[in-house]
Amino acid sequence: MFRAAAARYAARRVSHEELRALVPDYAAGDLDWGRATAVRAHLVSGCGECLTELFSRPVGLPRPALGDGHPLVAKPGLARRIAAAAFVVVLLGLVGLTAWTIVELHRGEVESRRLLESLGRRVSETEKMRAGLAARAAALERDLAAARDEVARHAAEAAAGADAIGRLRLELGTAQDRIEALGRSVRRRDVEIGRLMMRAGEQDALSELLASPRLDIIRLRPVAPFRDVRGHVLWQPGGAAIVVYAFGLPHLRGGGRYRVRLELDGDGSSDGPAFVATDGAVVLAVPMPSGSAHLRGVEVVQDTSRDPILAGHTGDGAS
Repeated sequence: MFRAAAARYAARRVSHEELRALVPDYAAGDLDWGRATAVRAHLVSGCGECLTELFSRPVGLPRPALGDGHPLVAKPGLARRIAAAAFVVVLLGLVGLTAWTIVELHRGEVESRRLLESLGRRVSETEKMRAGLAARAAALERDLAAARDEVARHAAEAAAGADAIGRLRLELGTAQDRIEALGRSVRRRDVEIGRLMMRAGEQDALSELLASPRLDIIRLRPVAPFRDVRGHVLWQPGGAAIVVYAFGLPHLRGGGRYRVRLELDGDGSSDGPAFVATDGAVVLAVPMPSGSAHLRGVEVVQDTSRDPILAGHTGDGAS
C-alpha cells in the first residue's frame, strides 16, 4: 500500500509548498492514507522546515485551552518535561516510520528487480522465438523459390515435349499420307494385274468356247430397281469355264466390289471371283466348280450386301 502511495506521489510531482500546507492536517490526523503517506515520505527525506512545522503543532485532535488552575500552568517545569517527552515520542515514531519506509522501499526494489529479471527472461525468450520464426521464414522463402524454379523447369520441359509431339504428329501424318498413296498404287497395280490375268483367262476360255460346237448364250437381265444394266454369258454344257459380259454397272462407294454367283442343279450354288467395275463394264472368265453339277443360272451381285444386279438362267437365249 505504501509503495502504491509513493508511486502516486512520485507521479504527481507534489511540490514542497503543497506538502507543507498538508502538515497541519497531518498533525491533526485529518488526512487520508494516500496524502498522509506522501507527507511521511517528505518528512523522512529530511525536510527540516516541515519537521519544525510539525513539531510546533499539537499532535492529534485539538484540546481545550489550559486554565490557571491546571497543573501544567502551575508548574512550568513539568510542562517542559512533558513537552520533551512528547518530542522524544514523536522522534521515535519518526524513526520507526523511517525504518518502515526503508524496509518497504527495499522490498519494493527487490520485487522490482525480480519483475525486471522476469521481463528480461521473457524478452530473451521472445527474441529467440523471433529469431526462430525469422529462420523458418527464410527457409520457407528458399523452398518457395526452389518450387518456383522446379515449376518453371517442368513448364519448359512440357513446352518442349509439346513441340516434339507436334513434330511427331506432323511426321506421322506425312507418313500416313505416303502409306495411303502407296496403298492406292498397290491396289491399282493389283487391279491391273487382275485385269491382265482375267483377260488371259478370258481369251483362253473364249477360244475354247468358240471352238466348241455346243456354245450357248444366257441373257442377263437387270434386277429391280436397276434398269440400265445389261449383259450375257457364253457357256458350254459340261465346260470348264464360262465367260461373263456385263455393261452399265453402277459405281459402288468406298471401292466396293461385285461378284459372280452360279446357280447349280438342285439347291446348290457357288461363288465365282470378285471384281471391280471401274468403268461400269467387265468381261470375266469364271471357272466352273469341279464335278458333274449342271449350270442353271448366273447372277452378278454386290459382294457385301449380296443384292443382285443382273440375273439370267439357262434356256434364256440372247435376243
